[in-house]
Amino acid sequence: MSVALLASVTQASLAASLGADGYRENFDSMGVLGVSPPEGWSLWVGEAGSSRSSWTESISANGPGHCVANMRRSRDNLLASNAPYSPSHVGYNAAFAVNQTRDRVLATSPTVFAGMAWQLELSNASGQAIEAIQLSYDTRRFTVAAHDNELPGYQLFFSLDGRSWNVVQALIPNLDSVPNTVGVTPIKQARIDLGGRWAPNAVLLLRWVDDNAEQSSPDQIIGLNNVEVQALSKP
Repeated sequence: MSVALLASVTQASLAASLGADGYRENFDSMGVLGVSPPEGWSLWVGEAGSSRSSWTESISANGPGHCVANMRRSRDNLLASNAPYSPSHVGYNAAFAVNQTRDRVLATSPTVFAGMAWQLELSNASGQAIEAIQLSYDTRRFTVAAHDNELPGYQLFFSLDGRSWNVVQALIPNLDSVPNTVGVTPIKQARIDLGGRWAPNAVLLLRWVDDNAEQSSPDQIIGLNNVEVQALSKP
């Protein structure tokens, strides 16, 4: 198979593992030309059509209808870019900055679809049941939002069964926590109680959801970087 043909194939996501030392991903392994996210990661999209273009005030976790649970997996290749500048119906393998091209970021700016989500599929390889995790990540704000009905940053959801989703209330972004400016918003060591047992060898799904503005483009371009997950014992 030629290099060009290899580059055009989107690789299927396999679950990443959370071991005793936790899980870390900075996306740099994608390189400047990669068209697939790292192992365990995939892109999901919401409903298409202008009438479904934004959740406006909050993102619904579960159905029926327009919600996180009803998003579908994208089979498109990522766009590799050192300077993402416009909305896209596929995600970006973006450089953190034009002078930091080795530092890669998964980025989104939904258009056509109601929203996009980066999903991490994480297998519990710790050897014990887990009821809470500690999560850190950075939101890279590449551009400024032109419309006040676009929710700032990513909203985080999780699922232990792939059907029922839960929003992490403490991490819902607003303009105080994720300002409408270019820059970086770090989330450090946030505790997330899973509300159930994440059994050994079972899978936890995490989705970072970016909504689409109701008005026409340009929408804000944001990115996800430096994800770290640790298992926590009961308080």
